[in-house]
Amino acid sequence: MRINIKRKPINKKKLLRGIFAAGVMGLVFGTIAALSFAFIFRGLEDYMERRSSAVIIQTESDNTSDKADKVNRDFSNSEDTGYQELYAIAAKVEKAIVRLNVVQTESYSAMQGDSKVKTGIVFSKSAKDIYILTTPNSARGKTFVDVTFADGLTIQGRVIETDYISGLSVVRVEAAWISNSVLDAMPTIELANSNKAAVGDRVLAIGNINGYLTSAVAGNISSINNTFSVTDGELQMLGTDIPARASTNGFLFNSEGLLCGIISHDADSADNEINLINAIGCSDLTATIYKLSEGIHFPYMGIRTNTINYITSAIYDIPLGIFVRAVDMDSPAFEAGLMVGDIIVAAGEEGMLTGRRLHSYLMGINLDKAGERVVEFRVLRASEGGYESKIISINLLDR
Repeated sequence: MRINIKRKPINKKKLLRGIFAAGVMGLVFGTIAALSFAFIFRGLEDYMERRSSAVIIQTESDNTSDKADKVNRDFSNSEDTGYQELYAIAAKVEKAIVRLNVVQTESYSAMQGDSKVKTGIVFSKSAKDIYILTTPNSARGKTFVDVTFADGLTIQGRVIETDYISGLSVVRVEAAWISNSVLDAMPTIELANSNKAAVGDRVLAIGNINGYLTSAVAGNISSINNTFSVTDGELQMLGTDIPARASTNGFLFNSEGLLCGIISHDADSADNEINLINAIGCSDLTATIYKLSEGIHFPYMGIRTNTINYITSAIYDIPLGIFVRAVDMDSPAFEAGLMVGDIIVAAGEEGMLTGRRLHSYLMGINLDKAGERVVEFRVLRASEGGYESKIISINLLDR
């Protein structure tokens, strides 16, 4: 049997349409694949960048030659010009000021903050996280706080650590919740060397000043050598001629736009009838901010001190050093035998003559190293006919 097979004629138009459709589909799928790869690659790149992010605390150099590239602002000729420069700085740094609202406590017994608005400031940021330094006691005893940024966006932040001596906390906020445009426009603040401050320097108080958020008030530094006593040392107090309410909290900037102090009414003297802004000098807080950012514990001795300077030494005929005026019950200092009236003059091999130096020394100790927990202090103890030198070993604890 013979079978005849007839070939169906080729439809050239249909064939061309099929080829064209296949080409279009290939182009579409290729584009989608390329975009998907680019998205995945970008995500991987962002992930790696976030993995490698670190807290960066910018501080003013001690080397005066490093300031040559900074703007030279001379306020001697015109009062108005000087203040205009300060308010120009305010317009910039306000973008780094945030509002803090407490949303949760660690326990029922945790210290509750008041209902007044507290402030914080962005001091470090990366593609992963934003780090915020709070004003004293703004997040004390808290686990989470709501952070409202300059553009009005409110995000929940986690309190990394709190220093119960200065009252400062560092709060971390995930940057993923913030748009790139807002993140890019947000400045990070450089810390000044407050030891370089001088009486008469123009400064700017910015934050919740006189009950308004965010506001800025210009003034001058009125004192630089005062200190106030805290547990285990003393902190520098920068006095100003800027009037404020007792609820004021915020930050103090110098004429170069550097953060030189953190406003704290714990530093106010009890007899100060006119409430003027005082601030903790940033030079005494650099190590504190670093430890807070990294969640590192703080060393604890358990004493209150006053510095015996040359004037006090001459008037009362007592040695220079750190006068121990109080010892906490059951503290490491108490257990080691340190007594009220002792005068600390050295820690290890280092001379120790001021409360600020003691605070700085303790903040430099790494409690994770067992060898650094035990510190030998040389003290002078009053005895018949003079002072007796003693070595007292104190085993520091976490506070």
